[in-house]
Amino acid sequence: MSKPWPSDGSPVGFTSIVEPLRDVVRQLYKLERRPLKNVDYKGFDLGQQEKVVCLRPHDALTAENLRYSEEDQGRDPITEVLCLAVQLGIEQGRRLT
Repeated sequence: MSKPWPSDGSPVGFTSIVEPLRDVVRQLYKLERRPLKNVDYKGFDLGQQEKVVCLRPHDALTAENLRYSEEDQGRDPITEVLCLAVQLGIEQGRRLT
């Protein structure tokens, strides 16, 4: 069953969007955790609005920043990747309008 969006039209917290997606991935895949390392990201960059408050994908996916996200922020690497996917989706939506 899906969660209802707030009836007043207000946005929801970012983790409220990402956590259910992370849980779905974990239900569908048997994931084996590998040691943290720098990831060679070859996708699109974030839009200007996200860059004000978020790390660029290339930077977010370094071993140092993945370790910080997990140890200090409580977000494992798969959550970080899903956050990037949502942020890129936001930029794609901006480009459609």
